[in-house]
Amino acid sequence: MSVIKKKPRSLSLTPEVEDKLLKLCDQLGVNPHAYLLNEVGKAVNRDYLAFQVAERQQNMFQDFFDKMAIMAEAESQNNSHSD
Repeated sequence: MSVIKKKPRSLSLTPEVEDKLLKLCDQLGVNPHAYLLNEVGKAVNRDYLAFQVAERQQNMFQDFFDKMAIMAEAESQNNSHSD
């Protein structure tokens, strides 16, 4: 089994947010690192899913409009030949 190398990231918190984070983590019984990793993971997955849905919808609409353009061109050619 291969080990996936994790990418380090750093962040700076205001003293107010740091204080709240420490108090919250104490109440939850988790350390701040674990809490932040969990919350970042949830936010990234949620937002990435929304991005994927929007991208798929855009692709579907583009495919639809491309097919409609092809059909309209074919119909236009059929109408010009029947005259």
